[in-house]
Amino acid sequence: MRELQLTPEEWLGAIKFLTDVGQTCSATRQEFILLSDTLGVSALVNILASHPTESTTPSLLGPFFRENAPMLKTGDTIAPRDKGEAIEMVGKVTDKAGKPIAGALIDIWQTGSDGLYDIQGDKPEVMDLRGRFLTEKDGTYRIRTALPIGYGIPMDGPVGKMLTAGSREGRRPAHVHFLLKRAGLSRARDRAVHRR
Repeated sequence: MRELQLTPEEWLGAIKFLTDVGQTCSATRQEFILLSDTLGVSALVNILASHPTESTTPSLLGPFFRENAPMLKTGDTIAPRDKGEAIEMVGKVTDKAGKPIAGALIDIWQTGSDGLYDIQGDKPEVMDLRGRFLTEKDGTYRIRTALPIGYGIPMDGPVGKMLTAGSREGRRPAHVHFLLKRAGLSRARDRAVHRR
């Protein structure tokens, strides 16, 4: 505050902004997490808290991660109700030396072809567009799903106004989330920020 020589008027403006952020939060919307993400604070805290030695650097789980997605078998779909274009994803999980990792747990989630996560739809209690898979003996996986599309973050609240004032768009590219775990990985290397 000293470095910026913040004025009383500026501080009152900041307090009003933070109050608006808090008042926008609800059971299905976390405006403070959105603020933290758009400012880069969430990613920085996650990086500072990680100590990867045998695994990749952890990433944010995001506000749409849910625990205990259904366990599915190789080749199953996570999008049985989605009417969009069907796709198949195949890959192989290996260690740093390229040795296949059998039985690695893959937790996967995404938006549907409408750009919404299941908890944003009309039945948020129903898990959809997510699942958990185990890699095969040779480390491979095969997952069917619907082609996701890009989507916009909520721009109707104070964070959206902040982004607009800074000429920033609130768009996210189409993507699929993967969280991989394997037995024996220490908690320090298996850390990620779980947000709702």
